[in-house]
Amino acid sequence: MGWAMNSAPWFESPIVDWWTMESFAADHFVGIGRYLGFMECNDTYKDGEKVSYPAGSLLFNFLEKIKNECSSIGLEISALKVDWILTRQEMTVVKFKTAISELHQRIMDEMGLTTFLHIPRENSRYYNPTEPLFSQAVSDKFPGAQYDVSEAGKCLACQRSTAAVFHTMRVVEAGLKETASVFDVEYMPSWEAYISAINKAKDALDRKDEASRKKIKYAEGILVYVVTIKNAWRNPGMHMEEIYTQEEAEHILKSAKLLMKKISGGWEAGNDKKAEE
Repeated sequence: MGWAMNSAPWFESPIVDWWTMESFAADHFVGIGRYLGFMECNDTYKDGEKVSYPAGSLLFNFLEKIKNECSSIGLEISALKVDWILTRQEMTVVKFKTAISELHQRIMDEMGLTTFLHIPRENSRYYNPTEPLFSQAVSDKFPGAQYDVSEAGKCLACQRSTAAVFHTMRVVEAGLKETASVFDVEYMPSWEAYISAINKAKDALDRKDEASRKKIKYAEGILVYVVTIKNAWRNPGMHMEEIYTQEEAEHILKSAKLLMKKISGGWEAGNDKKAEE
């Protein structure tokens, strides 16, 4: 299953499939409920009698099992309540049943403190992709951009579409800087400054030289995409007024992916169809 039977599956990975959660619930929560149910319905002792549970007794073993189950899935406060019961030997039946009822409620309250987020099946491919979200070529060419690639995917999976666009724009910025490096353009304070510097350097090249012509064609093909992305999504996305839908964010990510694949091909490959595949 990929997770240890004595721990909650989300301790090992923040994303867990439905089957693993169902198996986990059966292994732990049903066990806790069974032991609690036995003690709450136990009529071995009559009202007014004292309940004793020395080490090795059935009640003692059940309490120990509940404690272990609680500890293994992170219900530490509930486990402390079991410890408290174990140290109160020979309680009256009424007090013992009250303590068990309080333990039951404490477990329910503590479980309520953990929140799970459901990711629709069609979005799970963004959270845990089976292959690089922007392609292997982009992953190899831009290792420093992989944090934002991953975050863009996770935001899409969790339907945080505007945040997905934000991270996607950071990925595109890495591509813009790579394009600038072809023309020996160093750090610039804005996308507009990069574009202006690239155009200036491109226009200064000798168009009679074959390598220069390739660089010019490469830059022109890239800048068409970059300017469109900048004006349509990057600039508006930096302001509070713009909010992107899930559909828009997915479209923007696909457009950025295409651009980044073109950039990762390098100017030597030109802007032919092969570089886009």
